[in-house]
Amino acid sequence: MLAVLLALGLLAACGGVRDAFGLDPVAAQAAADDLLAALAARFGPTEGSQEHAAARDLLLKHSFSPSALLDAPLWSERSGPRRSVGFVGSPAAGHYHFGVAAQPPRLAAVGSSRTVLSLFDVGEGGFVWERRDELATGHFGGEAASAGWSALLRALELPAARGEDASLRLRRELPRTTRALGRALGLSALDVRRDGDTTVVALALELVPSALQATHPRYARFLATYVTPMQAWLRAEDATGRPLLTAEGGRMRLTVRFRVRDGRLVTLTAPHLAADGRFALRMGFSTRSSMFRVGLDELHAQGEAIDGPAAGVALTFREEPRWRLPFVVKPFLRSPLRRPFEGEGSRVAFAFAALGEGRHSVSRAYRFAVKENWITRWMGSMASGTVQDFRNGAEAEADAFTRDTMLALRDDLRALR
Repeated sequence: MLAVLLALGLLAACGGVRDAFGLDPVAAQAAADDLLAALAARFGPTEGSQEHAAARDLLLKHSFSPSALLDAPLWSERSGPRRSVGFVGSPAAGHYHFGVAAQPPRLAAVGSSRTVLSLFDVGEGGFVWERRDELATGHFGGEAASAGWSALLRALELPAARGEDASLRLRRELPRTTRALGRALGLSALDVRRDGDTTVVALALELVPSALQATHPRYARFLATYVTPMQAWLRAEDATGRPLLTAEGGRMRLTVRFRVRDGRLVTLTAPHLAADGRFALRMGFSTRSSMFRVGLDELHAQGEAIDGPAAGVALTFREEPRWRLPFVVKPFLRSPLRRPFEGEGSRVAFAFAALGEGRHSVSRAYRFAVKENWITRWMGSMASGTVQDFRNGAEAEADAFTRDTMLALRDDLRALR
């Protein structure tokens, strides 16, 4: 979520970027207001019906042991090997309300949401999860997202061309947002420099959980406990393998580097080559579990980005990564860990869609296969333990933090000239 907040903050870095959201400043501001209202509501404080809470608990407990869910009462529909359930969400006074619906209705009000979750039993201990979440974003659609992205990259080129300090400009134009984010996330460096006819952008972020201790103590404790031991890296490449973006995280610090020319990403090593719609991702992640460091390296994904009304990005994973696991369990994991990457592989996609009458939605969809055995059940119990720790107080504080930041960004956008 912090990455999303950062992206939104940078996206609003100047009035020119905001104005790219619509045909005129009034329409652009309406689109920005709708998007931020939807996000502030959906990712702000939440509450659910008893039925929703029960379903949520069951899914957390058995995501990696789906056989225990086949006859569970949570499903709204059963058809052969398929089970499905629907969820709905809507903004309410001071919170966001979730419920269960056999057939989630069409999206209407800004911030309303719908989810369809399906489980397929494919036999021999194999299962496939499919999920689609949709959020109504009002006047903010795919064309606004595409135009805003291009305008953002152009805006990042301006400080370097004018010899300005990009970080000072960001703080000057987004004072409320930087204060709200600054309670947990610090921009320790933002270096934007001209290199020929391109601009190289390097930024460094630092997560500071102690700064949240006074106002969000449980969220601060969760971040300190679970984020401190994390290490991660990511490299986005063009079709020829040249780097488009690099990111590296560890010890509460994230560094990102990329190059821009005329509002488009270009490769870091060959700046005359611009990115097209197809790209590849390589990434790794690890954390500490007891005395061991566990995670993965060289997780590969093939990606596709689309501009325009149906703007979005899709990632497909068909190559098994190198696993970093305790030696005592590694011999038992070959088949279960290979399963998500076989056949069609696993997939995650984000995309905008038109709802009619000038209204839009953004969706997240994923497909993930599970090969169930005692090892995957054990791994699932570890993951569910972490999530349960988050839900025990940290989640509500994280939601409040997110909502406050979104509303601060909305107010900063309204104040831009």
